[in-house]
Amino acid sequence: MPRTQGTNPDTKNPAREIGSYNQSLTFQASSAGRGGTTPNVTTNRTYVLEANYQTGNQALYATDAFGGRGSPVATLSPNGRWQMTGVITNPNERYALQQSLNRGNFGRTLNNELQTVATRDLGSNQFDRIFNPIVATNPETGSPSGGTNPPAAQPDAAAGSSPLNNPAVRSEISRGQRARTQYPNSRELKYPLDYVGNDYMTIEMLRYVPESNLGLGSTPESGGSFALGGIVRRPSERGGTQATLATVTLPIPANLIDANLVGWGNDTLKPVEAYFAGGAQRVMGSGGNVLNQLGSEVRSLGGVAKNQGDELKTIINSTIIEKLVGSSTLTRSTGAILNPNAELLFKSPELRSFSFSFKMTPRNEIEASNVKKIVRTLKQGMSVKRGLNSVFLASPNVFKITFYYVEPERATAKKHPYLPTLKLCALQNMSVNYMPDGSYMTYGDGSMVSYDMTLSFGEVEPIFDEDYDKLDEETGEGDFSVVGY
Repeated sequence: MPRTQGTNPDTKNPAREIGSYNQSLTFQASSAGRGGTTPNVTTNRTYVLEANYQTGNQALYATDAFGGRGSPVATLSPNGRWQMTGVITNPNERYALQQSLNRGNFGRTLNNELQTVATRDLGSNQFDRIFNPIVATNPETGSPSGGTNPPAAQPDAAAGSSPLNNPAVRSEISRGQRARTQYPNSRELKYPLDYVGNDYMTIEMLRYVPESNLGLGSTPESGGSFALGGIVRRPSERGGTQATLATVTLPIPANLIDANLVGWGNDTLKPVEAYFAGGAQRVMGSGGNVLNQLGSEVRSLGGVAKNQGDELKTIINSTIIEKLVGSSTLTRSTGAILNPNAELLFKSPELRSFSFSFKMTPRNEIEASNVKKIVRTLKQGMSVKRGLNSVFLASPNVFKITFYYVEPERATAKKHPYLPTLKLCALQNMSVNYMPDGSYMTYGDGSMVSYDMTLSFGEVEPIFDEDYDKLDEETGEGDFSVVGY
């Protein structure tokens, strides 16, 4: 069985081609021959094995006469068995391939080749993505699938440390063990079907990637030493290379509105509080005994009060009394208040939210099927995933939303320069009205005449000033080439 070596791992392209394999299959034809019996047919196809070292997914493709390949003919399920996708139309050929993969030499050859290439070429983190012992076990019982290959050894966490220090443990807690990874192709997730030459939007579904280096500890960038700042990466920085699970294409919705928010709040600093703040800074910044420095600050405050006039004494005394009894004696006795030095201060960034509504009225059987698949894909994609042994719950998928403008002269699409750019989003709410016209109406096959779908998204990270400049650099058309976020 000849094998062609795949390319070296590429961090920007996590889908790794392991090799191509010539495989002969003998199966019954789908119709009887002249003699009235069903003849046997032997095919000799070239298959390509592809493994994604970020998601751990494996897929098998059948190449055509020109070496091209379309959708995978089989995918490896979480329980370790190959499942056919329906690309091969002959049911007898599909069955023969499935048996050869799960019970024959073909499946064993693919597994051996994958382990050989991974051991030689992949890094330890990439290897763990594909051959992690918890992924290879039966999700229900925790025993190795098939009972033949023992789990690969994993480095022990440091003595006394949390299991979360082990990247393999974190990875398995955070991912849905039985989460769907194969969805209909983009052609089947498009409405309307013949929406050519018009502006449109896409909703790409991606697997959520958690922060792998969370905490105030050492980072690879700091050379193993403690580094404060830049430790927690943003979702867009840690999840930019994962493969797209599905892409939904829809018309640009009406009433598209964005609202950029920043958290500001009132803050006050009274005169004595300002003095105490300065004293606290001196105490914390002192290299000597903190208690001695604190006593020095208290004595200093008493000396200031003694040496100053009645006005300053009144300020200090009324402030102390107010802190002790909770009531302002200064206002009761004089009708005045201490100047609070009120100021509106920045508190925190705010996360934006968006709501899109779509009226979908299928005009034929294909569009009705597409609408059904769109609704199903988004529903399943936003659902919570069961994690390791169902003890943990993994995050739903996240979504990348992009608006496109079709240039009339070139009939090519580019990111819409006059509509907002959205950060990575979570689908927080999805509602579907199956009878938007107020009555129950279906076509002959039972599909609904019309649907109203409303999607509510929330961005998973805030917007920073530098993001706008990066966006201009990505377009390559200079400053202010797009509206931005």
